[in-house]
Amino acid sequence: MMSGRSGSRKISPSYTNPGQTSSAGRKTDNKTDDLVSYYVDDFMNHFKCDDFLVKLKRKALDGELRSCRFRSIAWKLFLDCLPESPEEWLSASRALREEYNQIINKYDNDPYKENGPYLPKNNPLSQDDDSSWNKYFQDTELKAVINQDVVRTFPEIDFFQDKKMQNMLCTILFHFARENPRISYRQGMHELLAPILFIVHSDQQALLHAKELNLLNSLDENFSQEIEEILSPHYLEHDTFFMFRQVMETVEAWYSHETISFKMDSINFEPFSNSLEPSACSVLGIKLRLIYDRILKRFDGELHHHLSEMQIEPQVFGIRWLRLLFGREFSLQDLLVVWDAIFSDGISFSLCDYIFASMLIVIRKLLLNANYSQAMGHLMRYPNVPDTQYIIHLALHLRNPANYSKPDGYSMNILPADVAPSTIHLILPDFEKQASNNQSNKVPEPPVLRAQEAIEVKRANRPKSLPIIQASAPPIPTPTPTPTAKNGLTTPRSENISSSIASTFSRLTSKKAPQEMQPMPKVLEQDSNELDYCVELLSSQIDILQKTLAEEELKNNDLIFLSLAKLKIARDILKGTLKYNEFS
Repeated sequence: MMSGRSGSRKISPSYTNPGQTSSAGRKTDNKTDDLVSYYVDDFMNHFKCDDFLVKLKRKALDGELRSCRFRSIAWKLFLDCLPESPEEWLSASRALREEYNQIINKYDNDPYKENGPYLPKNNPLSQDDDSSWNKYFQDTELKAVINQDVVRTFPEIDFFQDKKMQNMLCTILFHFARENPRISYRQGMHELLAPILFIVHSDQQALLHAKELNLLNSLDENFSQEIEEILSPHYLEHDTFFMFRQVMETVEAWYSHETISFKMDSINFEPFSNSLEPSACSVLGIKLRLIYDRILKRFDGELHHHLSEMQIEPQVFGIRWLRLLFGREFSLQDLLVVWDAIFSDGISFSLCDYIFASMLIVIRKLLLNANYSQAMGHLMRYPNVPDTQYIIHLALHLRNPANYSKPDGYSMNILPADVAPSTIHLILPDFEKQASNNQSNKVPEPPVLRAQEAIEVKRANRPKSLPIIQASAPPIPTPTPTPTAKNGLTTPRSENISSSIASTFSRLTSKKAPQEMQPMPKVLEQDSNELDYCVELLSSQIDILQKTLAEEELKNNDLIFLSLAKLKIARDILKGTLKYNEFS
């Protein structure tokens, strides 16, 4: 997580006992209030009442399942792993568990057990699709890829560092990938699976604890057997697999690289692109664009305009937000509350669109007061929001204002993540400080002067065959003739450039209105042909990189997109469309 994953902490996989249970939960006569223990009462209130499913969904949306010891059963109901009728729970659970046993046997491939005749397909070097050896090596490779991600899952939580749990995560992901070869395994799936495994294991441990304290004695024998079988620790892997499979049925399209042709007026799909031509986009790319331009623009036009002006596209940060169901934006306990709401709202997870928009609106002040780099930092490392329930209620209001009033009473005590400013943001303040402290007419040599001299050296060494792109901007005025020194030799060009840059920075650091600040190309006094060549080269390479990254799965794509954003800043400064003072 970004905001909630700081530091190492230990989370118990079972819920704590809120009270004493010395006599509660045991059968006694004429003490009906004492017969029902906190554990039994929790079960009866959630699942043994009229219209229990409607009430259960309402509780999930209101954040009332945070301490529920039967959360996994609620999620099974929300995800259609269990039928609505409690009488069918046991038969449905047995059928799914038996199906998973068959899946395990289906992919239990061991070529060393093959006793058939020596045939080409039984050769360890065989590439035949039916070769057990070929399948074995493919399985081994897939498991290695999965394991690389699993060992890094929630590193600050001890539960996920347990080897048994890591092996179980790998096994479930492997079987899912083999059962769904079209999508197989994609990076990020392990972060969707991990919270599900945590919840199922937590409820099973709570059951074992309740049995140790005889808390099931007051419950009807049929109900007691029902709870014990549904929450049997023996089926931890089985139950987790099917819950994860149901989640993936909805979000599978969000992991797909397949593109579709789509066009909508004034909607731009490609990051950093200004083109409105038809574009081939993924389902997730279109979804993010619609969230941006249909939901956010409708409810917070100012924020939408601000982000659009800075050319911050939703794909840059939103792909991770949705693919992981906001898994890195909240601490684990808050994330479970968010998932309570998403799952209970419907199997389509349509509430995600509005949670996405509400998360942006909640941090609107930070975003409106931020420059490009700072805003990207807030979006890539979502700030610590103290009231997760406010985000959920705001999302419900955005979707249905008639039935859900806008939540109030929220304290905007948001702590932004620490974002180190880029080097480019520190240049001008240093110049201004030097200029203000300078008591003579001599302007201190700016730090970029050494970089400019290095550029001159590189120019001299550049191959003659390097193509030159003709300038489209007006030509830079021709410099005055190079003066002659007393010894008859011409003054080196670097001294002439130094004098020009020093003079320019003297004007730049004087107190002028922002609109009078000179654009970067004039500061550098570069040859227009070479400047245009650099701009065109940067633009073409940025386009190639961002289109490729949008289609590929990379482990550090967040950092790569941030780096691309800073490259774009450098390009726009060279073009003259951005000015230094915009980053001071």
